[in-house]
Amino acid sequence: MPAVRKPLALALVLWCSSANAEDTEQMIERGIQLREQGKDEEALAQFQRAFQTTPSPRAKAQIALAEQALGRWLSAGKDLTVALASASDAWIAKHKTALDGALATIQTHLGDLVLIGGIAGADVKIDGAKAATLPASVPVRLDVGTHTLEISAAGYYPIVQPVSIRAETPTRVSVEMHPRAAEETTPPPPNPPLTHDVPQHNGATQRIVGITIAVSAVVPLVIAFAGIGARSSEVSAYNSDAMCPGKEVVVKLPPCQSRIDAAGTWEAVTIVGFVAAGVLAAAGAVVIVTAPRGMTVALRAAPGGLALTF
Repeated sequence: MPAVRKPLALALVLWCSSANAEDTEQMIERGIQLREQGKDEEALAQFQRAFQTTPSPRAKAQIALAEQALGRWLSAGKDLTVALASASDAWIAKHKTALDGALATIQTHLGDLVLIGGIAGADVKIDGAKAATLPASVPVRLDVGTHTLEISAAGYYPIVQPVSIRAETPTRVSVEMHPRAAEETTPPPPNPPLTHDVPQHNGATQRIVGITIAVSAVVPLVIAFAGIGARSSEVSAYNSDAMCPGKEVVVKLPPCQSRIDAAGTWEAVTIVGFVAAGVLAAAGAVVIVTAPRGMTVALRAAPGGLALTF
């Protein structure tokens, strides 16, 4: 009986391996078809699934090529370097020239950030993501372009600055960190004594503002009275002109119609002036009436919390 079970188990293992290999190939082929259709994001997902099923150099290379198409240069460079390291793989050996060319293209979009000096143990973040710990023994590989460099260490002022990465030459940054003052690094006591008197507010400022608003009502009021006078003048000139007919005549001479229009305009000015004066006067009165009459508030430490005293 044991002699029968062993071949059966071996057959199951071989069958599963064959099935996985077939599924992996199908996923890779499906991913290549998606690449040809310009669906690089969906293709990348297929290649990643294939690699999870069977971690092969071919699947890793396809992942890198899809990342290259999506402009994810840093990931593409890392994955393609890993794939090319399997030089003995038949698929990699067959396509090595093309893969080397792709890697060369990817490298033109990458550059190095060299950090010099700094405090041992300081954290280095690039665009908010942890990138290294000082001292940095190797350059930080980044996409070409501008990034935000953050360096922080306990007891020191943090550094935040933009860095520009180029493919041609490494970007070198000399890190100089300055210690914080002693009082800044010492945490405050858990329950510090607190006594703070809030300045007295007697409402004088608010009343002055209210009076100013109310007094400003004089300006539109003067304009309104000026409008009354100007309108009366136009009406009088119209009535004195023998060429200007009564209101019942629809068609009037241009000079007469001009005086009628002017009278209407001054009438509108008068109305707006009175309304504005009334609004300003009312607003000033509200501000004056609502001004506080005087109150002193004190905030003092008390057992179990803070107390307000008036």
